Amino acid sequence: MPGYSVRKLCRLLRANRQWYYQQRCLSTHQESDQQLRQAIGELREAFAGYGYRRVTKALAREGWKVNHKRVWRVMRQAGLTCRRKRRIVHTTDSKHSYQTYPKLVKGLQVEAPNRCWVADLTYVRLPEGFVYLACLLDVYSRKCIGWTYVERLLDVGANISMSAPGQPTENAFAESFFKTVKYEEVYLHQYQTFEEAHTRLQTFLEDVYNTKRLHSSLDYLPPDEFEFKYAMC
Repeated sequence: MPGYSVRKLCRLLRANRQWYYQQRCLSTHQESDQQLRQAIGELREAFAGYGYRRVTKALAREGWKVNHKRVWRVMRQAGLTCRRKRRIVHTTDSKHSYQTYPKLVKGLQVEAPNRCWVADLTYVRLPEGFVYLACLLDVYSRKCIGWTYVERLLDVGANISMSAPGQPTENAFAESFFKTVKYEEVYLHQYQTFEEAHTRLQTFLEDVYNTKRLHSSLDYLPPDEFEFKYAMC
């Protein structure tokens, strides 16, 4: 009320001044949380696989000054935390007649882009079957270079390396990459045709994964930005 001090109002209403200031502070805090919840919701809508740490880094890039503990609390209260279901399908067949190659990258220290690429494939289920997605990744920047056949690698004089059978951890970069693709794109959509799968995956790989998605192993930068930073050094 205009013209009345907090002291007088509290005395008239028989309210404790400490209680009044606590409620005022609580209201401001709730409003701030609401704004934060909206910003987190927009990030999770764009990047469904983001956990609270990656969300915290993304918020910082947008100018928010907030720690990961508060982000976790708000995400938990709003039901925005990631809940992943483990899906296992074996796609590797070591008993084949194709040429094999020795492992060349064990202990290799990669200190620049385009020095070492890794490749792997996974399946994408469609209503009437499934198709395979094969990708090449740059070990240094985690960028998805693209996909093609072994003959093309031989044509350009690339040295081809293979991990040992039954040792998926030896190709951890590709394993981690496909996990991201599955949980942040494939499992979120029900592709009806090959064309739809191709279009959506291409958009995710080129317009999201390479250019926008933050990678914890790259100091929370997207691959394109990480490579640009290297080029500027």
